[in-house]
Formats: sequence, structure tokens, C-alpha cells
Amino acid sequence: MNAFIPLSSGGPSGQVRTRMARALTAIALWQAMLPTAWALDTPLADSPIPSSQEGVPANVMMALSVEFPTAHSHANFSTGGYGVTALPASSSSDPYFEPTRRYLGYFDPGKCYLYSGNSTSGYFYPSGNSTGTNYTCTGEWSGSYMNWATMHVIDLFRWAMTGGTRDEDLPLDFSGSATGTTILKKAWWSADGSQGGLSNFPDKSIVAANITKYTGLAASGTKNLVARVYGRGINVDFSYSTNNTASTTAVSYQVRVKVCDGTDTTKHEYPDQYYCQKYTSEDKTKWVYKPVGLIQKNINRMRFGATGYQNLNNTTYGDDNKLQTWEGAVVKAQIRDTKKEITETGAFPQDPFPADKGGDADVSRTGAINYLNLFGYKAKNYKRYDNVSEMYAVALRYLLGPQGIGNVPAYTTPPSGLSATQRAAIKDDFPMISSWVDPMFAANLGGTCQKQFIIGVGDTNTCSGSGCDSHLSGSSTAMNPAVSAERFAGETANAWAKKISGYSLPYDYIAGLAYAANTKALRSDFSNMRVKTFWVDALEYSEMDANNQYQKAAKYGAFNDLNNNGVPDNGEWNALGQTYKGTAIPDAYFPASDPDRMVAGLNSAFSQINSLIGSAAGVGLTGSVISESFASDAIFQASYDSQYWAGDLKGLKITAIDADTGKISSNLVWSAAAKLDAMVAGSGWDSGRRIVTLAPNSSGKLVGVPFRVASLSTAQKTTLGGTSTEQTNVLNYLRGDATNESTLTVRKAYRYRASALGDIVDSGAIYMGPPSGVYSDAYNPGYAAFKTAKASRKPVVFVGANDGMLHAFDAQVNGASTGGQELFALVPNAVYQGPDGRPVESGLRALADNAYQHRYYVNATGMVRDVDFARAGVTPSASATPDWRSLLVTGLGKGGRSYVAIDVTDPSAWTSESAVAGKVLWEFTHEDLGFTFGRPMIVKTAKWGWVVIVAGGYNNNLGSDASKKGKGVIFVLDPRDGTLLHRVYTTQGSATSPAGLEHPNGYVPDYADMTLESLYVGDLLGNVWRMDFTSPTVSVPAPTLPIARLTDGEGVPQPITTVILPEIAPSLARYVFVGTGRLLHTDDRDNTQQQTFYALRDGTVSSPYSTESGAGNPLPSGVSFPFERNKMTAVTSLISGMIRNSDEPMGWYYDLSGVSGNYREQITTHPQANEGIIAWIGTLMNQDKCNPAGQSTAYAVHYESAKTAFGRIQNGVRVPVEMVSSPTGVVGARLVRIGNTIRLLGSSADPTVGASILGSQIGGLTDPRVLNWRIIGQ
Repeated sequence: MNAFIPLSSGGPSGQVRTRMARALTAIALWQAMLPTAWALDTPLADSPIPSSQEGVPANVMMALSVEFPTAHSHANFSTGGYGVTALPASSSSDPYFEPTRRYLGYFDPGKCYLYSGNSTSGYFYPSGNSTGTNYTCTGEWSGSYMNWATMHVIDLFRWAMTGGTRDEDLPLDFSGSATGTTILKKAWWSADGSQGGLSNFPDKSIVAANITKYTGLAASGTKNLVARVYGRGINVDFSYSTNNTASTTAVSYQVRVKVCDGTDTTKHEYPDQYYCQKYTSEDKTKWVYKPVGLIQKNINRMRFGATGYQNLNNTTYGDDNKLQTWEGAVVKAQIRDTKKEITETGAFPQDPFPADKGGDADVSRTGAINYLNLFGYKAKNYKRYDNVSEMYAVALRYLLGPQGIGNVPAYTTPPSGLSATQRAAIKDDFPMISSWVDPMFAANLGGTCQKQFIIGVGDTNTCSGSGCDSHLSGSSTAMNPAVSAERFAGETANAWAKKISGYSLPYDYIAGLAYAANTKALRSDFSNMRVKTFWVDALEYSEMDANNQYQKAAKYGAFNDLNNNGVPDNGEWNALGQTYKGTAIPDAYFPASDPDRMVAGLNSAFSQINSLIGSAAGVGLTGSVISESFASDAIFQASYDSQYWAGDLKGLKITAIDADTGKISSNLVWSAAAKLDAMVAGSGWDSGRRIVTLAPNSSGKLVGVPFRVASLSTAQKTTLGGTSTEQTNVLNYLRGDATNESTLTVRKAYRYRASALGDIVDSGAIYMGPPSGVYSDAYNPGYAAFKTAKASRKPVVFVGANDGMLHAFDAQVNGASTGGQELFALVPNAVYQGPDGRPVESGLRALADNAYQHRYYVNATGMVRDVDFARAGVTPSASATPDWRSLLVTGLGKGGRSYVAIDVTDPSAWTSESAVAGKVLWEFTHEDLGFTFGRPMIVKTAKWGWVVIVAGGYNNNLGSDASKKGKGVIFVLDPRDGTLLHRVYTTQGSATSPAGLEHPNGYVPDYADMTLESLYVGDLLGNVWRMDFTSPTVSVPAPTLPIARLTDGEGVPQPITTVILPEIAPSLARYVFVGTGRLLHTDDRDNTQQQTFYALRDGTVSSPYSTESGAGNPLPSGVSFPFERNKMTAVTSLISGMIRNSDEPMGWYYDLSGVSGNYREQITTHPQANEGIIAWIGTLMNQDKCNPAGQSTAYAVHYESAKTAFGRIQNGVRVPVEMVSSPTGVVGARLVRIGNTIRLLGSSADPTVGASILGSQIGGLTDPRVLNWRIIGQ
């Protein structure tokens, strides 16, 4: 058969070896490499623990090259007039305002507003929803219209980044009233004639017929209503005119808008873009809502700073000649912990970093958020002539820390001869910071993997005068020597600029600097440090110069050098396929021709940044490596990406194994994610996939049905949405329909997915080839014929994913074009409601939410085994006609409280959804069944024939019988229909201290028969239980005591969260191997308890120890159940091994010795046994944020001696090696035979490492013992 079954190892003689196929083998019916889980009341994680750890936040320096055009330009360009390329107008009489266009800004475009106050102290507030697709508001102010009429480019940038500029922001904390007040205000526009005019922000006109539809004003005959913001500060003036020009008689309103008002817990002000976030007091009694943007949404993953200019203009400094000669830029906000810039209520404190002011009485504000939101308000005007390359150089110098030249004093020194008023205006209420702190963390705090980024914003026209870099469209002025001669990676900025294809000096200094930062090590203390550059081009007058320096900076400063040739080749800089007016533009360049595009571009930038951060924060960690076709020289490697919660399963063809290093070389044959994404393209999500689920039939029994809305019950449909349309759309989205799915640049109703395949974390891949069991027809009639009939069966690999599905993929790796293709997917019934009965938050519906927070769905490893249904669930009958099936059963992990089963005998029969649905057998749940982390046992018993056995799992404390809440329990099920045949409860556990019994495993004396003798299982309370399945007539008795209780040296119970392995030693003694530890929640990282690996003695090959009178195998003298470590021998050296002591007859134990600070080594992956060798992995979590999976140590020892089996050849002599350490976490291991040696195959938590052999050879046995060693896939 096809399931992996490690068999007992060791055999004292050739005679014994010949009997291995029958009576001398303990079968570990359970083996996998999934990380484990444990009982509730110590919480179970909802996301992978390594990626749940707070990673190393990236440094993001905002390069705000903002002069007056960027601040003054209108955001919502009309589709005609002022030199803008005309698009079809909404009506011939209203050429500038398009009613059906949803204009973005501080006003919610879907709402109507009223105004409170007067022209000097007033604000707009929402009064209701707008009407129709024209967003009309009869007699009130339309939010969409107000955004069109009043918003500046900088307003939209601020809105996207922080939620907008706040004029009122209360409360600052929860000490007083919890009434939240947030009023946003638009950007300031002074009346200074040198700061631009109507060409930057034209008057906005609507015809008389539209006035009462979009404003709170009455019509005035046939006159147009004209809105003007030019020179009006934060106000907008409305006047009536016979043309499109404002008149002198006007009514004025402050453009201040109240947002995030109220206490509705479901409130979302901006459901399509950004939203009002709820902030709650520590005691949960008070809460407020605040508008948030990309900075708040990424506050745990990024730290922000800002560079800008001295606010030099005609008012604060002088005429154009003087302005054009001024050089440099300044750091206005250092990169620090940006969380300090947001209070507990979500408000922005005025001065979060007082030290940055340096005692300067002219400034009162600090912080990146404040600077971004508030520059220009104090001075009431903006800089003229922006020398952007020098500002970029300052941003880059700052990131270089002590490796750079630091601040240039002349840049932060105000010009001489200015008045106090002018000096204060130049500073604009923010410091010009000259004393910089290094933004990089120390190496031991994560600096070695900390990412660096620059996000720039500026308008098309930069400084064109002497002493600063040139106008984008042409000039010939010189670059400041401090920039052009400064060296980066050994070459000057001037030299780097000349590397740019089609370079033109002095225009491309910024691109040259970005090129150096992206491709070369600029810091000797952090040689891996690179800086990626993203740029938002404000497009003054909506004009974009082709191949301008911003585009070049983004192209050369952010391309992913996949082939390591140092050149931005096609596909490395434009993978997203972005264009602007037919011109290809870089992925990292965002023309702000309209708010939708700018907001989408910023969202794309942050998505790209997050994906680049991810590799240091758990992205792509290997969930498992199951080489279940290793006989065919292949490995199946599952992985996940925690940025977008996408997954993949790769089919890898092994090409070589390095004998010295153990590194496995392989070629990628297929990617299941890539295959699935190709399948769902177009209408393939509907016609190409075969997805099934379980739904109740007329009698309430769950049966297989196609995963279609029409097949679901009313209750199931309700979990997907409140309307039939939403139910259909959500289900189609889950199938892979991208119609309503967001992209990196466009936000839609449902969440963006990097792949249709969800993340694969704890579900190990299960390989099924042709039947390969070693059952004898003498005990299992008809099996030989079944093997022959299915000898050419297509290989399949099954894996669960957190997209709510169990997937079946074509496992062929030998060139078949269908390899990696999805054959079917199964959606369990339990995942509709979710594990806590809240479908919107944790059920299937949550997967579509744009604000999705990771949850588990199908997150456990299943089991495939060949079963005779004619002898299943009943006392075996010799006369029954054989009915052999291949049965797949799996749990859900934290995804739910059920096990689901499907007949997978014949892949060729999976021709349609109806055909696959007919193969679905059952889904078992019970009030005493907790979260199903454990792999089921499929085995034959004396009383019921073939059965499925599952444990009660974690958090099984919801039952109606109080006496059984939290008790350990075993369920025996009929494999044909899931009928409960028997339950066995242990005596340990309660509702408040659940036992957490999980991972049952069994001892089978003869695997040609496959009849279970004893079941072994452990719990979180340190108990090792044994249950007797030998009687053909009497049900399994409930154990009154465990056989062993595992405690540390202080007598504190040690949790068991891995499988227990019963094995037979060469002496025919029975050993029960088990390790202790738990890593099921982020809290478990801080384990300080001593953990241990145990080899428990339990009788012999023929029978276990017993306390019954006259038993053939009585317990040794002086021992009783449950025995503890004082009856076992402590092993302190795996070189010396166990020193026998007759007073300690119950085996041996080895206390793990790994310590890192407060962390202790523990065992959280399943041990492996074969050929007399027991192997386990010790995991030691640490505080290294660059290695969130911790580090691991591999152990492999002989059963009875406890002497290491690792060794290395030194001077021609094999020298024992006590253990093998890995600097990165090992998330699973498997003993494999390679030729005549046994090796330990490990799966690294580092996706760049993958699978490799740990240590040197374990053994040099000349007898392959094929029957005893189960080659994966047989």
C-alpha cells in the first residue's frame, strides 16, 4: 500500500530477520513531520508560530520632494481642459465633472454631508448615503463631488499613508472621555502669487441642473456653480457664474470633514480602500475609531522617517536666483519606532521625539507621521525649486549610518540675514535634524536581516537652476560636488549615473544613486544590506515625461536581479506589466494621474515591500517535506508565504546527494500553485476544477456534493453571505474566480491572492502510488488481486491547505504533462462555520475579506491505507467477498473539530464533480471531539475488523456531560460510513485542565495481518496511556492508570505533543519512545522547562507488561503503573550511552541540554525509528528575529544502548558524533535508506535550504531488509 509505515528495527540474527515479515515487527502506524499542537486553555495559534513572531521591522525613509505644485495641484484631474488629454465627457454642458466617477478623498464618495459652523470655524459631517451610480445627494453635499472640487494631490497621498491630516484628534488617551472626534482638513493654499495658480488647481464648475443634486446650495437660474480653492487656505469658495470662472461674490466653507464618528463596531468609513480602525482601552470598556492608512496598517512591520527641504521660497528667503543656488536637503524625522507616534486611542501626539528638536524653540513638532501630514500649515506656503537628487542622497546617507558621511552641516544651517519670522517659516514647525541615530538595529537584534526602503514623492518638474539637479525635461546645470563625487561601493555617484542605460547628466544622479543602493553593499557592518527605491510621480498638469529620472530611479533602484548579472533585464523591473499611456513603466514607479492610480500604486509599493520583508519574518518557511516517492527519486516540498498567505507544493526530482555535506540537489519538475493558477484562469475556476464538499441530505446525513451554491444547505449558504449574489460571488472566489478579487494595483470586493492555492503549514503531503502493502492473503483475502489490479494506478499526492480545501495533485515527476495538476479538492463541512462558530471571522467567508487575518482550515496530515470494506466495522468473516479500497482520512488541525474521509481507490474515476462527490464517505464529529491535530490510525482490530481510530484532540471541553469535559478520549469508527463503534475515556483531564490526548499510535505484532494489539497515546499532562485491543468479543476497556507519567527533575509534568513509537529491540524487548515539549502558540516559545526524550520499557515482542495476576509479562519487582523517571536510567552522554542499573529497569531517558537565554530545547516534531535506530529533533527557539524558527539539534541513537549512531570518518576511522546541530530550525525529519546506509533526512525551516541529510551516515548495514525498511511509496 502507499502510506508510510516505519517498521521496528534491529534484529539479532539472520533467523530473526526471516521472521521480520510476520511476528517480530512493531508498526508505527503513525509517522509524519508536521509541527504539533496542544490543548486549549493554553491557546492554540491561528497562524504559523515563526511568522507570528514579531519580525524585524523594515526601515522606510520617505523622501518628500514636495514643492508648491505637488501641494497645490488638484488630485482629481478632469477629463478635459487645461492641456489634459480629453476623455469622453459626462455631458456636453458639464465637461469637467463626471457624475458616475467615484472621486476619492477625505469625503466618503458614497455619503452625503451637511455643514456645521461658518466660514472660519466649521466642518462637514456625514448625514446619509448617496443615491445611485451618480452619487447624488438632493439638497446636501455629495462626498464624491466634494472630493472632486477640493482635494489636492498631497491630500490623497496623506489619506493613503495615514488616513489624512487631522485638525481635531481626540481623545489622546482613555483617561477621560472615550468620545472620539476626528476632523480632517485639506492642504493649505496661500495667496502668494509665486506659489502657482489656476493652472495647478483650476476652478471647478458644474451646470445649474446639477447644483441641488450635489450641493447644499440652491440654483441661481441658469448659472453654473463654480468652486475655487486657489488662494483660499483650507477653504473652498462657491459662486455663480455664466461661465466656468469664479465670480467675486461667493460663499465660503472650510474643507474640514468629520470622519470615523460613532460607536458602531461594524463601521467602515472607506470599505473599498482604507478604513476606520477600532482602538480599545486595555480594560475593554472604552473604544474609539480613527482613520488609518498604510503606515498604521504596517506599523508592526515597518519604521518610518522622512527627509524634506528647508522651506525656502520667495517669502522666506528671496528671489528665484537665490532659491536656485541653495543646496541640499534635511532629515525632518528620524527612523524610529513609529508606534510611538500613535497613542492608545489612535491619535497622533504632537511631539513623540522631543530630543530631535535639539532645544530649538522655533519648532514644536516631531515624527514622520506629523511631518507628512502637517508640512506647509505653519509656514502657510511651500518650497520652490526642489533639488531632488540631493534630497535622495541625504535619505541614502541616513540609511548608511556610520558608514556614510552623515549630515552636511551647510544643509541644516538656515541662510544668514533672515528675520526670526523667516527662520521659523523655513523650519515649518519641524526640526532640521543634524545629529543622526543609526536606523539599523544591532546585529544581535536583527540588523543582519533588516530591510531598507526609500519611498519618494515629487512632481514632474524639479529644480532647474544653478547648483541643483536639473529639470526632468532638460537643463544642463551642474550637480553639487558633495553628491556627484561621493563614493558608493567604491565608485562616485557620477560614475553610477553613467551606468544607466541612456543616461544624461546631470539629470540621472538620483537613478545612479538608487542603482548603487539596490545592487551593492554600502555598509561594511551589514554586507547584505540593500536599499530598494519606490517613487510616486505627482505629474504636475498630468504630464509624464517618458523615461524620466523618477522612472529610472525606480527601475534601477528596485529591480529584482534574478540572474545576478547586475542589470535590470526585462521581467526584473516590469513584472507587473504596468503601462502609462502605452508606455511600459517600472513596477516601483507610480504616476499619480488620478487618486485611484496613486492609491493603488502606494498599495502596490507596500505590498512589494512586505513581500521583500517577508523572507526574514517567516515567509516561505517549509511546512513539511515528505519524500513519499523517494524510491522514484523525488521529494514533495510544501511551503507558505505569510505576506499573502499563499502556498505551494513542489515536485522535485532528485539529481544528486552530496556524500559529505548531505545536500540534496534537485530539479523542479512542477509547482502545484503554478499549475492551479493556470487552471483557474479565464473560466477554468468554473469548468476546470473538480471541487466537492459535504452537505446534509434530506435525512440530515452529510454526503458528498459538488461545491456549488445550488448544492449547499441554507445554513451553509448563509455563512457565505447575506444575499444570494454575495453567496455566489464568495463561492466563485473560493473556486478561483478573480472577477471580484483585488490586485496589487486595484482594490475590489475580495482579498488579493498571490495564488489560488492557500498556505500549507502543518499538513504533510501524503503520497499514494500503486497499492504496496505487505498484507498476506492468509489474513487479508483478495489483497494480492487488488494490488495486481491497481498496479498501474496514477500516483497522487494529497495535502491540506488553509484555503479551506484538501487537495489531490497528480504526483507524476517523470515528464508527464499532467504532473502537479489538481485532480480534485474537498471542502469539509466544518470549515463553513469555522472553529469558533464565527464564519465571518474564521469560516470560509473570512478568506475573501480584504482585511483577512490568518486562520487555519485544513491544517493536519491525513492517512491513506488500503482497507477491506467487507471486513470493516464488523467482526471479520472469512467467507465475505473482499472489497478492497484505498481510504484517505484527515483532520483539520485548528481548522475544526472533525475528521473527513474519501475513497481514493481509483484516480481515473475522478472525471467530474459528481463522480468525486460520490467518493466522499463521511465527516465525523462529536461533542467530545476537540481540534483534530492528530493523524488518524487506520488498522484492523480483533473485534471490529478494519477501523479508523482518532483521539479527542485539543480543547475537547464543549460536551454536555460535565464528567467527560476535557477527558482524554479515543473514538473507534467504521471506515465505511464513520459510524461510532466505541469510545474509550481516560481518567485524566477536566474542563479547566483538558488532557489534550492526541496522536494515537499502535503496536501490530504481524503486519502481514495488520491486527492491532495495543494502542499508545500521550497527553499534555505527561501521561503515557496504553489500551488493549486484543479481545475479539469484549470492547476495549478504559484504562484506570497510565503506564507512565513523564515529569522533569522537579516533578512537574512534561507535555507530550508528538507521536509515541512502540519498537522492538534486537533483544526482543519492547521499547516505547516518546519526547516531550510543545510549540503550539507563540507563548510556547518561552519554554523554560526541562524537556526529555524517553525510551520506556514495556514488555517484549509478544506481550506488554501487566499488573494482572498470572500475567506472562509482569512488571519488574518494585515497579508499578504509572512509573516515573526514578525507575529509569539517566543518560548523560550519547557517546557513552546507558549504564545499566538493575534498580532502574524501565528503560532510559535523556534530558535535552540546549539553552538560549530563557529558552529550553524541546521536542515538537515526531521521532523516527528504523533498523534499531531511534532519531529525534530537539528544537531551541531563540530571540534571533532573523531566524524565527529557532535552531535544531538532530539525535540518533541505538534503541537499547542509547549510544549515538552518528559518526564521521576521521583518518580512515569512524568516530562517533554525539549530535548534529543545525543553525536553522528543522521542521521535520525522516530516517531514509540510501544504498546500504541509513541517513536522517531533515527539512529546514529556511526555504533556501530545503531538504538535506543531517549528519554523516548512521549505519553501514549490508542487508537492505526491504520488508523491514519501508521505502516511501511502496
